[in-house]
Amino acid sequence: MTEPHNPYLMSDEDFEALEEVLTSDIVPEDCMDLEMLDGFLAGVLISPRPIPVERWLPDVWSAHGEEASFSGGRGLQRAIRLVKAYYNEMVSTLGLDDDDEICWEPFCFAIAEGDTLKVGEEWLEGFAQGLDLWPQGWEEGLDEETVTAVRDTLDEVLAPWAEDSAAEAGEETRLEWLGAMGEAVNDIYAHWRDAGIPAPALLEADAPREPAATGPGRNDPCPAAAARSSRSAAARSTMAGQPDDHCTRCGACCAAFRVDFHHSELESATPGGVPDGLTVPVTTTLVRMRGTDAAPPRCVALAGEIGTAVRCTLYASRPSPCRDFAPYAALGIGEDACDRARARHGLPPLG
Repeated sequence: MTEPHNPYLMSDEDFEALEEVLTSDIVPEDCMDLEMLDGFLAGVLISPRPIPVERWLPDVWSAHGEEASFSGGRGLQRAIRLVKAYYNEMVSTLGLDDDDEICWEPFCFAIAEGDTLKVGEEWLEGFAQGLDLWPQGWEEGLDEETVTAVRDTLDEVLAPWAEDSAAEAGEETRLEWLGAMGEAVNDIYAHWRDAGIPAPALLEADAPREPAATGPGRNDPCPAAAARSSRSAAARSTMAGQPDDHCTRCGACCAAFRVDFHHSELESATPGGVPDGLTVPVTTTLVRMRGTDAAPPRCVALAGEIGTAVRCTLYASRPSPCRDFAPYAALGIGEDACDRARARHGLPPLG
């Protein structure tokens, strides 16, 4: 029987690119490597409560979180895309049957002679950091027997790593411990699903933008006609490529906050990026969407009536703060910033 296709599996090229970018000069020196990232996301994803991307993503880059420094905006956007794609692969492969070829398994690097690290150490460190992000009171409202079973499972598989003799354990033993960790992660993830808790939402992980064409080709439609057609279609429905969801019926965030981002996201620096004319400079490296610092604020790219029907006129090219804002809002799951924006426009918080 042929295995069903999983569209969220990363290609070998993207997997290698992720491994490379996590150890490159683009990211801070203390950025997680791929082994630690794998453990970290495992810890994040088996939380019974959703952990928003803006809560865990800064920890990937640096122990200093939002204070992390990056060498370039374009490289950072590529790194974010690859990390999100890896997250999506794990969401779609965790908790599957052991005999399923695409079932997730822990990733760890082979240890070469002279290495100071031991097999699985970085994975375990990342996993512990992921568990630390579970929200306080995560067990509230859950069946006590289920909570106890999950805690006992974690205690059991973590115990060997904490023993005094763990440092003397050989590679084969440590691989067995890591395998047990993987089984526990899959079991816990599946356990929450069996208990009726929804799986974590997939993240938008856009592919890099294709270079924009320099002009219409001989057989391309007339640009003016295309523009008229686009405006006509927009009057009937949301912009092509923009989903119909809670966000497209809201728009409050586009009229509540300043939107600042690195100038490398501009169209003049990245083909297909944010049109320069829709921004104003803030510093030598930052720009701001026009209208978002007005009183009251309203992004120049927002069209429609807030709370009824809205659309972003540059949705496919929107800047990173917009892409990363309230990742679960489209599914009806809000967060503090989202709720504050809605409150400014007299809208109730999302569930």
